[in-house]
Amino acid sequence: MLEYIIAGLVIGGIYAVVASGLVVTYTASGILNFAYGALAYFVARCYYFFHTQQGWGIAPAALLSIVVIGPALGAFLYATLFRLLRNASMLLQIVVTIGLSVAIPPISDVMFGNPVISIAPGLAPEPVHVYKVFGAAITLDQVIVLAVVAATLIGGTLIFRFTSAGLMVRAMVDSPAMTSLTGTNPGTVSMYVWVVSVFLAGLVGVLVAPISGLSSEEFTFLMTTAFAAMIVGEMVNFNRAVIVAFAIGIIDSLLQGYLPPQSALTADIVESVPFAIMFVFLLVAYRRLATRASRRSGGVLDRAIAPPSRAEVAQLRTNVPLVAATAMERREFAKLVRYDHLRAIGFLSQLAIVCLLPLVLPNYWVGLVAEGLCFAIAFLSFTLVTGEGGMIWLCMVSFTGFGAVMTAYLATDQGWPLLAAVLASSIMVVPVGMLLSFVTSRMGGLYVALVTLTFGLLLDNLFFSRQVFQNYGLGIKTVVPSFARSNTVQVYLLVGVFCLIALGIEHLRRSTAGLGLMAARSSEVGARALGINSVGLKVVVAGAAAAVAALGGGLLAIQQGEGNPTFYTTVGGLVWLALVATLGIRLNLGALMAGINFVIIPALFATFLPTRLSEVPAFLFGFGAIMLIRNPDGAFPMQGRQIRTLLRRWNIPRQPATETLEHPGVIEPGLQPSGASPPITVMAEAGVSRAQVQR
Repeated sequence: MLEYIIAGLVIGGIYAVVASGLVVTYTASGILNFAYGALAYFVARCYYFFHTQQGWGIAPAALLSIVVIGPALGAFLYATLFRLLRNASMLLQIVVTIGLSVAIPPISDVMFGNPVISIAPGLAPEPVHVYKVFGAAITLDQVIVLAVVAATLIGGTLIFRFTSAGLMVRAMVDSPAMTSLTGTNPGTVSMYVWVVSVFLAGLVGVLVAPISGLSSEEFTFLMTTAFAAMIVGEMVNFNRAVIVAFAIGIIDSLLQGYLPPQSALTADIVESVPFAIMFVFLLVAYRRLATRASRRSGGVLDRAIAPPSRAEVAQLRTNVPLVAATAMERREFAKLVRYDHLRAIGFLSQLAIVCLLPLVLPNYWVGLVAEGLCFAIAFLSFTLVTGEGGMIWLCMVSFTGFGAVMTAYLATDQGWPLLAAVLASSIMVVPVGMLLSFVTSRMGGLYVALVTLTFGLLLDNLFFSRQVFQNYGLGIKTVVPSFARSNTVQVYLLVGVFCLIALGIEHLRRSTAGLGLMAARSSEVGARALGINSVGLKVVVAGAAAAVAALGGGLLAIQQGEGNPTFYTTVGGLVWLALVATLGIRLNLGALMAGINFVIIPALFATFLPTRLSEVPAFLFGFGAIMLIRNPDGAFPMQGRQIRTLLRRWNIPRQPATETLEHPGVIEPGLQPSGASPPITVMAEAGVSRAQVQR
């Protein structure tokens, strides 16, 4: 038993360091870094490159990788990215950090190569010496890990609690604005926090590589496991997070020792322990967490002096010429071009191009277009649950996988008609989606994201890993119906299904329920004050989104000829959210083009470009999500704003800047509170010129 406890302390200590780094960065910046695992992988890959591939010694390779590259990367990312996310929406923070986690592994593969590394060296000389402690074997790597963990946790606690640097970090948690009044630069403090965080990530990466191997998937799993400790610590309780991290490590190790090692269920149970702990805690404590879920670092003063976001500035610049026009000009402009009309024109034009592709492309590419349309149907679930419902769900890929696997199981193993199997699998997930939405409806965006992420990971380990679905990695085969064996026919059938769902979403958006959802997205408290049952609306939308995701999965199983659960991992599904958000998560057009690009772009690289560039599409998807920091609404909404601005300049005369106020009691410019953006109509009616607005 002692050997298992020592092994549990080692891996639990690694979880504790990761959890402590996540807690400190979240409390100091309000950002949960989903790219932590990718950063750890990058630094560990640097160490492997210098030490193993270039033959450097342990000390110079470790110093350059952990002490120089890691902190420098943290400072660079803070200066270019993280400092811009502090006042961003929760969805933007999650998507941008997910995009960073997607983009970093391809960069490291291009820089250092992409060999399969199952065994990586640690900080101990090889061959690694083994010691005996009361009859239990312990390696030098484990000793180093325990020593580093103890030094990190004890030193970090002392610094955080008893030094001026720790005092400044704690002050940043309460209010950066008040901290600045003491002569401390909040930006400098935040930068040092991120530097230390990435330093710890790199240290963890080098320490864990000999234990779990050197792959980005393993490091992402390490990060999600540390989320469990962080969540039980309610995001800010450092001591509780560390204790839970050690407990998870010890429980995992003991289960490996006492459960049958030859059973496949053992590995599934061990991997599910942290997510089960997190899920149970969230369900038990969700009422208390609901009151804290919207917690963001900073107080009222910080929100008051916060500059307007890029989206607000873009909206302001776009709308001023319209509201500055006369009533007759506004009516004429509304007849000439409305935003809804522009959106419809853009959607129909892209849909027409997709319909023309089967007529000009070879059969292989037509099949890829059909596959992309299946993904586009599944991506409409993000448009529903996140775009309309305002819920950040990270488990939609699990519903899609359920639809694919269950369709194949019912049709092939149980003899159901194929279309009946698709519909049945879509209906099965509706109550699950509604229950999940009901449980998380009063939680803040971050807790909703973490609950759904945990739910997806539990399904990966306990449901999709069943041999009846895995079939030794081959999945369950399906037979395409006779009427849809042509790829061209499949494209047109799938276009029809996509259009039906898109029309349903448009109807929801224009309905009373859609207006209620819009009000709830703007302010839950305000919506409840108006008598809007936001919980009921979200529950219904979540059930519909789960059904759409499962429908897309069922159609994918038909188009691909198999339902394979290995295609639908929760971590891999994070790329789906990043891609849809990049193009426009509230637009049907965004889901359509995200599905097509998700399939076509990798195929183009694989067909026409060298093999070494095969990782570039993943980098492009991640980089697109990162660039949301400049255009939070996505690429297509940005283009729509640009087109509307051009049309307004061409068709509406400008109102003279010297026009007097038409309405009494309007607040004049200059009388607004510091940092507050005056309403658009007030600025226009007050005669604010476009140059003033741009400044």
